[in-house]
Amino acid sequence: MKDIEIVKYTDEFKQEVNEFIINIKLHEFDIDKVTYNNQPDLKDIKGTYIDTGGQFWLALLDGKIVGTIALTRMKNNNSALKRVYVDEIYVI
Repeated sequence: MKDIEIVKYTDEFKQEVNEFIINIKLHEFDIDKVTYNNQPDLKDIKGTYIDTGGQFWLALLDGKIVGTIALTRMKNNNSALKRVYVDEIYVI
């Protein structure tokens, strides 16, 4: 199996990240009515996560997103993991 590369999010991945997450929520989690418009953090990933002291990482296989994970900064020096998704064909 090829190695999965972990990279920090940049806006060049914005459309692919949105398609990846929305597809998983619709098809793997069976969540109805998921759209780009009702996912406000996905409209500004950099501003929501990175610019506020958190981070957003992508798992890439051959340049294709196969997973995501975000860290959001909270009060009192706490953090929370968000947007943890892995394409079901890569779950072992």
